[in-house]
Amino acid sequence: MTLRIIRIAATLAGCILFAAGCGRKSDLTPDGTAIRFTAGSVLLRDDATKGGELKTGTEFAKGDKFRVWAWHSAVQQHLTFGTSQLVTLQNGVWDYAPHLFWNWQEGSDYYDFLAVYPDVQDFKHPVPVSPRYDLITNVPYNAAGSQYDLMAAGRRRTEHITTTVPLEFQHLLSAVSVKVKNASGSVDENGDPVSITLKTCGFVNLVTSAPMQIIFNGVELSSTPGTGVRTNSVALGPGIPANTKLDPGNSYPTTVQWDIMIPQDLDTEHIGSVSPYLHIVYTKGTGTEEKEIDLPLKDILDSSTQQAITSWKSGVKYLYEIEIKLGGGILVNVKTTPWEIVEAETPGLMI
Repeated sequence: MTLRIIRIAATLAGCILFAAGCGRKSDLTPDGTAIRFTAGSVLLRDDATKGGELKTGTEFAKGDKFRVWAWHSAVQQHLTFGTSQLVTLQNGVWDYAPHLFWNWQEGSDYYDFLAVYPDVQDFKHPVPVSPRYDLITNVPYNAAGSQYDLMAAGRRRTEHITTTVPLEFQHLLSAVSVKVKNASGSVDENGDPVSITLKTCGFVNLVTSAPMQIIFNGVELSSTPGTGVRTNSVALGPGIPANTKLDPGNSYPTTVQWDIMIPQDLDTEHIGSVSPYLHIVYTKGTGTEEKEIDLPLKDILDSSTQQAITSWKSGVKYLYEIEIKLGGGILVNVKTTPWEIVEAETPGLMI
């Protein structure tokens, strides 16, 4: 009898272990397929250094990381990818750890995915909000602190298949560049060509820091800046080296320098606030008397549409060209172009 009891106990223990194993397998598809991603986009630049042309192409750099979350409808489960290693590109292959696996259920099951690049500190974990269970996260951004190209991607998967999930990243911020030119026709009081020396060029009353709320509702991705910090001093703009002298016809900077900005309203007089403006300080010729130019941003026209640019939009680049013609006034030209949106079907970029 004792031996029989021991055998029964051993058999039950084996069943329990087998059931536990089956319990783990129930979280997988029959072939145990891990959830995989592809990712690609056009990055503004891959570091925080100003200057140079925009970085183009559809490839991230080795070591780039992004965060991914998902909502699995049928089991009402919130998933976090890469709790020990974020989704990271190494030698052309994306990977993360630990792996999560597809677990499709019968009926109208779906997965929603939200990805955010780059990996920065102080993310607020996305919380699926009922009744639609949108994925929502907040990312702090400080343009005057650390410049980076904040992007996000959203994707709903409903096909009950286990192929790689393509992520299409969108730029959430604005890119702004300023170039100052001494017009070729600048002359002094005697009608002779005259140089200028730039002292300052930057923005005043600009929102330089704000949390960016990112939402994916299963259909579209959206982002909205939260309440931001507005500076009353000169901020951002091209760095002006000492004694930056511009002879007639010359410009500074000679190559485009981009500031990645918080998208924002440029016409804030309706809320009793001084609207942001571009502040330029220079001296004329060999003189030391400083001249100031203040250009309200809300009054500057888009050169292609001739409409006032009353706000900076996410995913748009703004190139301000300020031409100072001594003895003739100031000409402002602004070119606006959208950042590209690239579908992440790049061959080879998959885990």
